[in-house]
Amino acid sequence: MTYAKDGYEICNRLVDTGRIEAIRQKMIAIMAPHCDCPADQPDSLDQCFYAIAAQGQDLKTNVYRLFGRLADVPLLLGDLGVSGKVAAYGFTNYTIQAYSVFCLEPGNTKHMFLPHQDLRDRTSRKSLIIWVPLSVGANRGGLALYPGTHRKGPLKHDLSPGGQLLLGENAFADSARRDITEFEFGDCVFVDPYLIHESIENQGDGIRWTAVIKIDDASGQAHVRDSIHPFDIDDYIDSRSNAERLN
Repeated sequence: MTYAKDGYEICNRLVDTGRIEAIRQKMIAIMAPHCDCPADQPDSLDQCFYAIAAQGQDLKTNVYRLFGRLADVPLLLGDLGVSGKVAAYGFTNYTIQAYSVFCLEPGNTKHMFLPHQDLRDRTSRKSLIIWVPLSVGANRGGLALYPGTHRKGPLKHDLSPGGQLLLGENAFADSARRDITEFEFGDCVFVDPYLIHESIENQGDGIRWTAVIKIDDASGQAHVRDSIHPFDIDDYIDSRSNAERLN
């Protein structure tokens, strides 16, 4: 398996686990003024978030949005293991396209991603997703990848009845699905955003938390003379945000 051929690479024990724990603790600190949960237990992050959710959707949404803005998330790019891999893939002059913390609670299928490519707001045809688990545990799902499909370039997406971006099976019928569901703290998955991928349901007993960073190569992009985007994104997806599209 190679990143260039398959469009992804799994790297075990790559990221400094101290960085991951620091993100988890700062997430707990954001919630601490609004709940009485202990901060020093293995499940403190989940228990605090459940306590926040019990107080109403507005607080839950606002806390979740703050998680995704933590400066420690893009600073994962400074981790020696991560930065070494990014450089090895040829990214020496890149921009941060987006970063976030993703949460998938047990049994939540509404916010699972269906087979898709990450095309929204892309500024380059050479791009990278860095996927870092912030929690571990049995049966919490993960990523399903379709190796080699990144070489097809951007594809026209449909919308599911619930408002999710969706590629039909014909787009990946020639690829053998690879499920990534077992990971430990420090593991990292590098994915080409043009690779077709989807979520795997969390059937475990805890929340699946993931830090996600998306970068674009800023070198030699001739299209910037006319547009910041390498293609007309609206030709391929409904470019509204997930929150705007989900019913």
